[in-house]
Amino acid sequence: MVSVSPMREGPMDSRPQRWSRFAASGHRMQDAPDAFSKPPAGPGARTKYVLDYRLVICLWFLFLFEPARLITYYVPALRPLKWMPELLLYATFIRWFFSPAPKRHMKWFTAFFGLMLFGTVIAFVFGNWGVARLTVRFMFQCYALGILTLTFCSTQERASTILRLYFFSFLYYAIWGLISLKMMPIASDIDPAIRKIVYWHIHFENRDGFGPYMVMGFVLSFYLYKALRGRLLKLLATASVIFCIIGIIISFGRGVFLAFIATIGYIWFKTKHKLLMAVALVAIVLVFINAAPELAHRYWETMQTISTEGTRGGTGLDRKILWGWAWREFLSSPIYGVGTGNFGVAIYRVVSYGEAIAAGYTPGRLWGRALHCAPMTVLCEYGIIGAMIMVCLLADVVRTNRRTRKNAIRFAGPPGESDSRHNLLFQPSAVVTVSDGINAALLAVLVSAFFYEILYTPILWHLIIMNRLLYVVSLLREPPGEAQAA
Repeated sequence: MVSVSPMREGPMDSRPQRWSRFAASGHRMQDAPDAFSKPPAGPGARTKYVLDYRLVICLWFLFLFEPARLITYYVPALRPLKWMPELLLYATFIRWFFSPAPKRHMKWFTAFFGLMLFGTVIAFVFGNWGVARLTVRFMFQCYALGILTLTFCSTQERASTILRLYFFSFLYYAIWGLISLKMMPIASDIDPAIRKIVYWHIHFENRDGFGPYMVMGFVLSFYLYKALRGRLLKLLATASVIFCIIGIIISFGRGVFLAFIATIGYIWFKTKHKLLMAVALVAIVLVFINAAPELAHRYWETMQTISTEGTRGGTGLDRKILWGWAWREFLSSPIYGVGTGNFGVAIYRVVSYGEAIAAGYTPGRLWGRALHCAPMTVLCEYGIIGAMIMVCLLADVVRTNRRTRKNAIRFAGPPGESDSRHNLLFQPSAVVTVSDGINAALLAVLVSAFFYEILYTPILWHLIIMNRLLYVVSLLREPPGEAQAA
């Protein structure tokens, strides 16, 4: 583990003016005598496990942008291409298993994945574990990608590449959202709830996955704009903010709208320019109303159903029924739940066939049915044990984020020392800003999770990986004992 070098003598001992302003802006500098020292990178730090690193980069590209799925959508004869990302992941995981590289894990992520495996056994006991097997297979992909990333990409240069891929995947899918307006326009005779958005994607073809991802993209791109320097990067971040806002609107998701309001509130609470932000928001709303009056009117009518329709009809009534059944499942098995992905399969243990038919549900429609509420999914499928593990997991995300920001200040190097292009994300002020963005994105996920099935999509898990990656890299200047303990 890299050790902290002694304090330099000479001009660098003084705290430059811009760092004083940064410290005075509300971020307390740690009183460490070596706070500005930078340890040597160590011999061969950038050349170790190069092949593994390149494989991880390739995996992130394949799993974020899904080129194989896009190609096979248009050319079904090339369907075997869809297997390539997963096969490459398994091969890289085997390399990781036998690699001498120090292994890094995510304790509570590991615990939840283990819980899902146990839930698969429960589903098997209940008599149907088909959905559980598919769910665990997906979760293993997220888990393996996470530990591969933390093991082979734990330098600033490598982590920066991963983070850039992740951040600009939001712009990529926002552009596909714009393309959907041409492929399937928002006509007056089309229900936006059934409209396909990223029509070739398994998670983002409907608003339940696309909308929350756009809210995350909006807030992360906003903070990324503040963190980055350079006209091109700022231009891309600005485009991502604008296109993600458009994506939020065309999703017509009421839960998405509430998540968007929550992130706006977070930004407003954190900014020092509250009046200016309020004026800017009013201006944006007025521009939207004048530029697309019909779309604005229809969007507002849809959002009004949050209070006018509620749980008395439509999807609100449907979810009220499903959540009531999920609660009954929880009461029937409160400790460990009914098993992974087994909500719809196990319903007939607590609901009569006649009651299900009266609510419009047949066994075929309930098999693999999404509950559209992540907290209720955890509660009914994993019981009290699962709820406790999930709470610990989310608390660990928040704690990790806070420690990242503290590390960014405590182990900051002198200005200009890390000004190379690939290290722009790891200037102390940039790390703090990006960490704020991840916090806001987590808030968007948590609000969305009450209305959409976020748990079994990569949305939450990729964010957790990025949060942990930022923290691991922030430990590069940590004293040896602390870095190893993490």
